[in-house]
Amino acid sequence: QISVMYMLVKGIMHATIHLTQLPFCKKTLHVDSSDCQTMGAIAYTPWAIKGILGVVSDTVPLMGYHKSGYIFVAAVVGTLAVAALAALPIESASIAAVLYAAANLETSVGDLLHEGKYAELMQAKPHTGSAMVTYVWANIKVGFVIAACFAGPVSDHYSPEVLYWFLIPVAFSIVVPTALGFLSEERVSGDGSCVQWHIFEKYPYVVGLCVVMAICALCN
Repeated sequence: QISVMYMLVKGIMHATIHLTQLPFCKKTLHVDSSDCQTMGAIAYTPWAIKGILGVVSDTVPLMGYHKSGYIFVAAVVGTLAVAALAALPIESASIAAVLYAAANLETSVGDLLHEGKYAELMQAKPHTGSAMVTYVWANIKVGFVIAACFAGPVSDHYSPEVLYWFLIPVAFSIVVPTALGFLSEERVSGDGSCVQWHIFEKYPYVVGLCVVMAICALCN
């Protein structure tokens, strides 16, 4: 689960999308640097609202799970976004920004919820702490290096869309271990859809801060 998430999704997929945004602006959209920067800012909005995404996942179970359900849905959304970037004749920077944001949503949600899970396991087994963090970042860096080896040459000689075709199975990859239960998450008791209101009562200032940060990020 950790290897797929951090080497493939946050490593290869996230790095490739980041490295190919500028070539996509120049070769596909034919927009200036100002429009490209605006598109990039919109594309990275999911990273700015991670706080509120965490609050939602902690308080509202999805498909009976606080983490697995959201990872699954975000992965499907991200996969569809990458497929659209690869296959559709996109001519609008606004549409591209929304698709990039959807792809980043998969990475940000997956990153946030996996962090929460392995932090929980590290608390249960403190002696694994440094090894776990090292393993996570080793996977990320390996993914970054792989993406860097291909993103530039392919974008120069062909187009970013070629890379996006290869990213479709990478984006979908996290669905497999999640569906197989590799996250080792217990299903919420009852009907699996009840809102955990006690979290709002226990952490009102934290929830409030996350809401304010999300509003500011979306308004900007």
